[in-house]
Amino acid sequence: PYVFMLGIAGAFSACENLLDAENPNQLTEDSLSDPRAFNAMVNGAERAVTQAYANIGLPYAVVSDELIWIGSRDAWAQLDFGSVDDINNEFTDAAWFFVTEARYWCDEVIKRGEAFDAAAISSDDLVRAYVFGATIYTMIADMFDDFVVASDKLEAGAPVGPANMSSLYDKAIGYLEKANALKSGDFSILSMMARVHQAKGIWGKVNPVNTSSPL
Repeated sequence: PYVFMLGIAGAFSACENLLDAENPNQLTEDSLSDPRAFNAMVNGAERAVTQAYANIGLPYAVVSDELIWIGSRDAWAQLDFGSVDDINNEFTDAAWFFVTEARYWCDEVIKRGEAFDAAAISSDDLVRAYVFGATIYTMIADMFDDFVVASDKLEAGAPVGPANMSSLYDKAIGYLEKANALKSGDFSILSMMARVHQAKGIWGKVNPVNTSSPL
């Protein structure tokens, strides 16, 4: 045992830094400036949006009549009874991080994709990025009364404001128009465009509620 321990000690003493290792899969900020990474970046945007939808969709469904909560978690009970104004609710809190990550990353991927030489990336990837960006902006406008979009990494930004949340639908429409310019007449783009226009119209009828002209 003593010989074994001495051997281990000798092996560690030969290492200048145990954390000094070469990782061929490591990606740095500089790596994202390479157009060859764009497909992976778009795939990451898809993952982020899917994760955001999964995490905010469940609390949203519990608030509605889609799901009925049973169990002992008070935060789920709050949502089931329609109480959505508790800023300390653990499930809406947890979902918010995924939503903000998806919003930031979609915008970042689109910005980088637009900056790349068009010949260096797949136009289909850029179309996908626009659709994912439109999806997350639509989701936020559908499900939130206010949101902060202007933040960038460690730089804080001002909230959009409850009265201006419909502008996020306009952002989504703008992304879809760019996608349609690259892939004109694509059914998935056009159907998403119709979905966003409908959602914006509904938002305008309920903010504030318009009972004199409901249609």
